Amino acid sequence: MSKFIGAAQTATLEDKITTFTSSGTFTPVKAAVDFLVVAGGGGGSSKSAGAGGGGGGGFRASWNNETSGGGGTSESTLSLTPGAEYTIIVGGGGAGSSTAAAGTKGTNSYISGVFFANDSDTEFLLQSNTTNGSTTFTDGSSTGATISSFGNVQHSTTEKKLGTTSIKFDGNGDYLTIPSIVSFGNYSQYCMEMWINTSAEYGYLLNNHENSSPRGTNQHAGLRLSVGNIRDDDDPGKVVWIETYYTGSDHTVTSTSRVDDGEWHHIAATRGSQNQPVKLYIDGVMETQGTQANTNFDNGYPLFIGRAGNGDDDYFTGYIEEIRISDDTNRYSTDFAPNKAGTADTLGGSGGSGQSQGGSGGGSGGGGAYTGAGTAGTANEGFAGGTSVYFGGNESCGGSGGGAGGVGLACVDRNPGMSGEGGPGQFSTISGRKQYYAGGGGGGSYLYGGPGARSATGGGGYGLAGDWFQGHYSRSEATYYGGIDKNAESGAVNTGGGGGGGDSGTTGDSLGGAGGSGIVITREADVRTITSGMWDMKQVYKARLAGSW
Repeated sequence: MSKFIGAAQTATLEDKITTFTSSGTFTPVKAAVDFLVVAGGGGGSSKSAGAGGGGGGGFRASWNNETSGGGGTSESTLSLTPGAEYTIIVGGGGAGSSTAAAGTKGTNSYISGVFFANDSDTEFLLQSNTTNGSTTFTDGSSTGATISSFGNVQHSTTEKKLGTTSIKFDGNGDYLTIPSIVSFGNYSQYCMEMWINTSAEYGYLLNNHENSSPRGTNQHAGLRLSVGNIRDDDDPGKVVWIETYYTGSDHTVTSTSRVDDGEWHHIAATRGSQNQPVKLYIDGVMETQGTQANTNFDNGYPLFIGRAGNGDDDYFTGYIEEIRISDDTNRYSTDFAPNKAGTADTLGGSGGSGQSQGGSGGGSGGGGAYTGAGTAGTANEGFAGGTSVYFGGNESCGGSGGGAGGVGLACVDRNPGMSGEGGPGQFSTISGRKQYYAGGGGGGSYLYGGPGARSATGGGGYGLAGDWFQGHYSRSEATYYGGIDKNAESGAVNTGGGGGGGDSGTTGDSLGGAGGSGIVITREADVRTITSGMWDMKQVYKARLAGSW
């Protein structure tokens, strides 16, 4: 409709880059998404009884055209659902230690799958994704059932699968109840599903019985979903589904795999209408199905979440992320990918301690030592930290932290700026320019506190290598003489760099540096149209009046 003045109209496509410096949600417009995910760096240790160990850089995972952090194989482009909402978690850096203990581990960063949908088939929906310690539980479905809580059940950031929190059950009096599920009656079809994380061999997940009395004494028909066959003291760690009939007989369906490994597992139990047996899915795979027709549940009894019915315990110990009950067995008729999972996960860096112990996980930190060499950090998803070096007398250099691009270096010289550099970060161009991420912090140094002694602290990882003294190697060496205590530098925010290790000078221990927080960047290719040329504003005005602009 409109005309250009001068040059002819041209159009090019531009990538859409979304940067998350803190947690949030991501709604892709393209199915293929390139990504960079960096976890938080580990905090460094103080000296206390030895030279402080440096914090490790956070593990870094990236899209398929770049090398994955920690020396692993390249990651593939994520295949996501356009228009769906995905959770972005940006891990925080670990705190530096004021003692010989290792600095706090950095937390994980990840791109998570979508939450359970709340649609017209949803009869009950309990989700977490809130603040740590919250004791508010809400049914998000149109039913709006009242949820009552007992014990110390609460939302916790300790473990989570999809959002910021999950529901923690400590196995000692923690459980939830709702009055009933209306759709349970009349041989109804349904799907019950949830995400769980447990290391316990036994514990009830769902139970709508008054009690768990011996077989043959129940007075109503109902269901039991548990980890392990609690009543028969059998099948530890497996998922067990039991339908109990009015006559007291049972129909039991048991998974073939165990779920008590401390990892997240998706559980789904489905059944059709009358005479359709139950099917049990674990992590999207149908492992088993019932051999008998289903029963007509009584729907006037409360549903217990996390324990048996009244009068019995058998509490669940672990975490539950989401629970959804639907009146539609067609949720899953074949094997599926739970919650459309297409995720990228990373591990936070872990610092070494000031008492020889090395870190592990992410880019691990090396251990410090008072006398003798400290322990190197363990090579895991990131590169290992270096060992500390003992020079004799009261002189030692703390072990440096590993980075996403390489191991932490060992101390080779007493002079500041020449020893104990943290492992290098790894560069990424996903943001449109070359940037380094997930470098390790350097180790701290303890040198004899006499006249003219040097006191040095570890530099923070800035996506490049951290140094063993306070700051960068370009600074004057004289800054680090005189036995003055200095706190180690922190890793830069949104780099995943590890914190430096602290030293001990003449007056006391210095503080280990905090790890830098992580970052998540996504890129969708050829999304935005960029048009060049100048608009003829008279033509624009006419088009606006005509409703065609």
